[in-house]
Amino acid sequence: MPTDIYITVAPENIWVAWALKALTGARVVHAVHEHFELDIPTRHYLPACLVKPVLRFYRLLKENVLPRLDGIIAATPLIAEECVALNANTVTINNYPPLMSEEPLPWNKRERSVCYVGNMFAARGIRELVQAMSHTDVTLHLVGRFDPPELRDKLAELPGWSNVKEWGFLPYETAMKIMAGCSAGMITLSSGRQHQSQLCQQNL
Repeated sequence: MPTDIYITVAPENIWVAWALKALTGARVVHAVHEHFELDIPTRHYLPACLVKPVLRFYRLLKENVLPRLDGIIAATPLIAEECVALNANTVTINNYPPLMSEEPLPWNKRERSVCYVGNMFAARGIRELVQAMSHTDVTLHLVGRFDPPELRDKLAELPGWSNVKEWGFLPYETAMKIMAGCSAGMITLSSGRQHQSQLCQQNL
């Protein structure tokens, strides 16, 4: 659909931003939510032999496309620092989650439980979190999808799985009700460089 401005999201769509700019002449803005170059080696679906070629190709795209766009939206100040070197028209819009719509329960009425809400994959420490549950009498509520789906079966073999209550993907309002009844929420990102700025700027 023709329009005056397009916003593209996700590193895989940088080429789409370039194509829209070249073919339509409209204003094109690209949103950058992650340090993709640091994240590429953690992609489980990418064969090891392709990591370096994909990195080189992405850098080539980024360095040639981003300067030609009308603007960049960065999710954190640290990401913005990298983008502004390629495009001076870079702004930061922090990618914070919305405030809870549910009023948290009083502490004395909450379960002995913690929750993890979001996509679950190895780089986010989900295996270590489930393992830790075997050393507690705490329930772990898991809300979200496993990536890849087979990860769920591997986690189910761990001793800590007996303390897990699995919800799958839920509507926002339902997830908020679960969070409101828990004692704590868990962020278990790995210590890789791709997660350091997220821990400091985004998810907390």
